[in-house]
Amino acid sequence: MIKFILTSLIIVIFARPLDAQFLGVEPNSLCEDFFLMSVEDAKHQQLQGLVLRNKTGNKFSKAKPYAVDKFVNYQVAENDTHNSLVSSIALLRWRKGNNTLLINPTLDLAVANYGNGFFQRNGRGVSLRTHLFGKLSAFAFAEENQTYLTDYTNDFRDSYGVIPGVGFWKNFKNGGSDYFRTSGYLAGNVFEDKSSSSYSHLTFGHFNQKFGKGIRSLFLGANGPSNLGLRLVTNLSGFITYTNYFGQMNGFTPLLGNKLLPKKYIASHRLGINIGSKKQWSIGLFESVIHSRNNGEGGFDIDYLNPIIFYRSVESNLGSADNALVGLDLNYNSKYGELYGQLIIDEFKFSELDKNWWANKYGYQLGYRHVKPLNNSYGHIVQVEVNQVRPYTYSHYNPLNSFSHYNQALAHPYGANLREITAKYVAVFPKLSNTWLEVNAMFLTQGLDTFKGSSNMGSNLRLSNDTRVKDYDVTLFQGKKNATTSLSISVGKMIFHRFSLKLGYQYRDESLVTRKRNYLTAGVKYQIDGTRAIL
Repeated sequence: MIKFILTSLIIVIFARPLDAQFLGVEPNSLCEDFFLMSVEDAKHQQLQGLVLRNKTGNKFSKAKPYAVDKFVNYQVAENDTHNSLVSSIALLRWRKGNNTLLINPTLDLAVANYGNGFFQRNGRGVSLRTHLFGKLSAFAFAEENQTYLTDYTNDFRDSYGVIPGVGFWKNFKNGGSDYFRTSGYLAGNVFEDKSSSSYSHLTFGHFNQKFGKGIRSLFLGANGPSNLGLRLVTNLSGFITYTNYFGQMNGFTPLLGNKLLPKKYIASHRLGINIGSKKQWSIGLFESVIHSRNNGEGGFDIDYLNPIIFYRSVESNLGSADNALVGLDLNYNSKYGELYGQLIIDEFKFSELDKNWWANKYGYQLGYRHVKPLNNSYGHIVQVEVNQVRPYTYSHYNPLNSFSHYNQALAHPYGANLREITAKYVAVFPKLSNTWLEVNAMFLTQGLDTFKGSSNMGSNLRLSNDTRVKDYDVTLFQGKKNATTSLSISVGKMIFHRFSLKLGYQYRDESLVTRKRNYLTAGVKYQIDGTRAIL
């Protein structure tokens, strides 16, 4: 695998650049929302973890006061080597020939009606973006945080030993959490054919991979901390898109210090076909396998390096000791919005369907999204979706091979044995003092384990499915039925490039928890493209 990675990076450096540029966009971030509202290509050509856009349409003037719509254009320009960058695009900027370096600090300060410190959140860091030789892009981000979490997030941390979206953490004062967030990757074009607009694009480094356009993903949802990965996206004339993803991830043991965490590996691929007179239909076939060797002390099994083989057959030939699943996705674009869906099958036996056999593990997603492109006065994204996942989906008899990274679910953040209706509304009002509004709603019903995990009801994918309570009559919501309602609203105002003010309110109620809490936050942020909370 090392030879494959090094060869690919050498090809990237010496490959000719495409006229189209690629933007790395964090899933579930405001930056992703802004791109979808602003860039027409992004709405129709959004790939797995990438946004492809043409180099045209980047002419804009420096605006005072700095407007949200201009922020989107500046973000686009940061990733476009053909642009003459304006001075306000970054706090520190250096450019010579085809080499560019952009540096911005990150600052995330907030006060709230919970926590024991003055600052509920205190994050400081730096982001760096480069273009080298006009062909190779690099991105790096590092941020130190001291945070007081909400009650329900503290429950998650205390139950599983991890903070959502975070790796290693330690206690901070009285009830707080201290952690460091980092990511960094190289990206560039491997091959190109200008006559047919075909290309291959490679990304290597620590990043989060997501498949799908939903608020959630039942394939890979980019929920946990970044991990080492290699992604190759091949597009043939906008008709066929084939994505390969290989990643190294961590298992989890209590963090006692001076102990190497067990390693696990993932190989995934998705074949997508765009059809219709306007390519309004998209059909995708997805497959993924997670494996470990020698209790996490072994390496990547090179049998899975074949980029075009059926992983399930490989897994069977190796002895069926790994965790494989397959999926189907379907998208339809029209002037009225976009319909999308996913179907995931972990295991399935039709003859056992009427018996509710435990190993019939599957899930589905149905969603709708409407994007109104951002102009000088308004733009929005409206999205609503339904997710349902059967008990024991994503789990394995070997807990190390579950679909998780650092004890956090790779697909739906709540695991399995659930049904969820979730929605979001993001609107930008550049003329209203550069203001945006964000509303999120979640209605989740889930069957939880009884006696604090002593009986495995199928929601917690971290447990061995050999500990299941029964083989038949396994039904949705079995166990302790918990209904969660979460409603949040926030208002942000951009003062100037990347610097913004934000007020937020959240209401959350769980039927199995006696508390009902209203959470209020007020903060300032420099760099508004960070990811939002997943729970």
